[in-house]
Amino acid sequence: MADRKDLKFNQQTCTQEKFSELIPSDALGTAYQEGFTSFSIKKGKVLLSGRELNQRELSKGTTVPKVEKEQVEEMVKLSQEFKEDAREIFLLVTNNNSSIIYNGPNDIKILGYYDNDLFVFAGQDDQLKTRNDIRSMELAIAIFKRDGLVVVAGENGQPVTVVAKNSPYTYITDIFEKAREKIKNNMVNIADNKFNITDYQAFLYILSTCNYLETENILTKLTNEKKREKYQKIKENFYYFYTIISPDVLEGDEKLFLNYNQDLNQEELTFLKEKEDLPKTWRSVFAVVRNKYKSTQDIDIFKKLVDEPISKDVNMLAKVCRLCVKFDPKKHNLGERLGLA
Repeated sequence: MADRKDLKFNQQTCTQEKFSELIPSDALGTAYQEGFTSFSIKKGKVLLSGRELNQRELSKGTTVPKVEKEQVEEMVKLSQEFKEDAREIFLLVTNNNSSIIYNGPNDIKILGYYDNDLFVFAGQDDQLKTRNDIRSMELAIAIFKRDGLVVVAGENGQPVTVVAKNSPYTYITDIFEKAREKIKNNMVNIADNKFNITDYQAFLYILSTCNYLETENILTKLTNEKKREKYQKIKENFYYFYTIISPDVLEGDEKLFLNYNQDLNQEELTFLKEKEDLPKTWRSVFAVVRNKYKSTQDIDIFKKLVDEPISKDVNMLAKVCRLCVKFDPKKHNLGERLGLA
């Protein structure tokens, strides 16, 4: 049996000419849609990466991947509908949190199932293909010419995603993967190879190590407005922190303290002070910046922290990323630049 607890797409990139060579003219496929393929249903249960959802996930939704409780409820209903079916049926779950490129909507489609080692798309199954939650199959070549994105069955049974070389998906996937590889090369004394590198951290790495135009290229190619807003916020906050740290600050003549704005209502202020450690994160990052500046006199040291070695004990990329993701001028301020140290 193929390893399929986390159903993954094997991706290859090609031109229209190359696609015609790879795929028979009568091959069927589906328009590719980004989303989570780690969900499945079997014998009345909803599974995530092969395990049953726990009670918290059933009542509040899942965290990794991020799926809202309403979508979990829909999957539960679907599992009950198929509870007499012995097959493990895989689902494609999409929402505004699920992808970089695709912009919603909240959507659950039956993707297919394994017949021994062969993956059968739901659109190929005579009983399933008439349902509304099945993505209808068309000629793969027609889909590729229209959308540049298509899912077809591979020779080894696994689905294959074929993506046009000039698609935004290809560009962003490639540049993020290269960033992740460079980040992995910075890891030292970490035995666990499953160290998680988030999309936000990959974007921050690109932001700090590449030229401005490359960053803007990523933002212009994003079609998910919510994702674009989040990356834009990281960019703006990163440049804000980077430019506000002057030699006067690093020499100790001025001070910068990250505080909570006093005009927040008391309930929110209390919640932030109890639950959020952003000021602590800022103090930790700023202490490293100042100490390194004293020995190097390098004003770019904040920017270079993103490219620091990552160990079990220290991960400056994660700390700087947290600052850039969480900082909100409506909630936080860097206080006043106060007198002499």
